[in-house]
Amino acid sequence: MPAAVHDLPTEVRGLLLAGRGAFALREAEAAGVSAGRVERLERAGLLVRVARGMYASSRQLAEADPWVVHAIKTRAFVDACSGLCLAAGWSAAVLRGLPMLRKPPAIPTVIQQRPTRRGTSRTPYGLIRVADVPEGHRTIFAGCPVVGTAWMTVDIARTADRPSSIVLADAVLHRGISRRALGAARALMRGWPGAQDAAWVVVNADGRAESALESLGRLTCIDGGLPVPLSNVWVGPGYPLHRLDHLWPYHWVAAEGDGALKYRGRDPAGVVKAEKQREWALRRLGLEVVRYDWELAAYRREELAGRFGAVLEANSVRTEPVLWWPTQSPFVGQDGSLADEFVV
Repeated sequence: MPAAVHDLPTEVRGLLLAGRGAFALREAEAAGVSAGRVERLERAGLLVRVARGMYASSRQLAEADPWVVHAIKTRAFVDACSGLCLAAGWSAAVLRGLPMLRKPPAIPTVIQQRPTRRGTSRTPYGLIRVADVPEGHRTIFAGCPVVGTAWMTVDIARTADRPSSIVLADAVLHRGISRRALGAARALMRGWPGAQDAAWVVVNADGRAESALESLGRLTCIDGGLPVPLSNVWVGPGYPLHRLDHLWPYHWVAAEGDGALKYRGRDPAGVVKAEKQREWALRRLGLEVVRYDWELAAYRREELAGRFGAVLEANSVRTEPVLWWPTQSPFVGQDGSLADEFVV
C-alpha cells in the first residue's frame, strides 16, 4: 500500500508554476507525471480539478485572493475548451490585472468563435458564449487567448453597473487604449443588449484618472449633475508644482482623494503633515480644497455630491481660470501643445 502523500512533489509544483497556477493532464504526462499519480494527489486533497483535464493546487485556491483564483480557473477553462476560445468579460479583465469593484463571477466566461451561430452554454467549470469576434479583437495576453482590450471593455460596459464600468474604462484608457478603439468596438456591438449603456461609458471615460478612487470621484460629479472636473492636472505659482486629483479651473476649486496607497509603507503622521502643508500652499494660490475618501466615493456618493456641490456653489464661476498645465512641463499649454515661443 503506497504511503500517504502530504505535500505536492517538486515536479507537480513546477507544472503549477509554469502554468501560472494550473496544468493540463497531458502536460503532466509529458513531464513524466502519470495520470494515476495525478489522481492520487487529487484523492489526497492536494490537487483539485478546475476544468476538464486541468488541475490546480487545493492549498493555493484556498488561500489566494478570490480574483486570483478566478484568473487561475479562467486559464484552465480556456485551455480545456475545444476550438478557438477566448477569455472574455471580467475573466479577461482579471488576467490583465485591471481594477475590480465587485466580487468575481462564480465561474469564468469564454467566447467560442463560431460565426454561424450564437448562444450561451453553462458547464460546471465555466460559461461559454458563442459569438463572432473579429480577428482584430482577438489576442494573446500572458500566454492566454483573450478578447481584445477594447472589445472586453465595451462588452463588460453593456451589462455591468456604471461604477464598475467607468473604473474599468478609465484604467484601459490610462494604459493607452484609445477612445477611438473603444468606439470601434462599440460600433461592432450596435444593436446588442446594453449597447447604449456601453456608449455612455465610452463617452464619459477619462484616461487621465489614475485610480478607482479618482474615477468614482469624477462619476459622483457626472451622476450628481455637477460640472465635471479635470483629472490630474498641475497648478503652481507661475509653473506646475502641484498635481491635483481633480480641478474645477473656473471655480478655483480642487478635490483630493485620500486613498490607502498614500499611506502604504509611510509614516501616517508624516503623510498628514505633508497634506496640510500642500493644502496650505494650494490655498495660497487661491484654491479652495475639498477632500474625500473611499467610503464616500464607493458607498455614499450622494453625500459626496452634496459636499462637492456646496463647495462649488460657495466658489462661483470666475471669468478667468486658475493657471493650470496638463503636464509638469511649464512649456506645454492647456491644449497639450508647446507654447509658440518654444516651437523650433
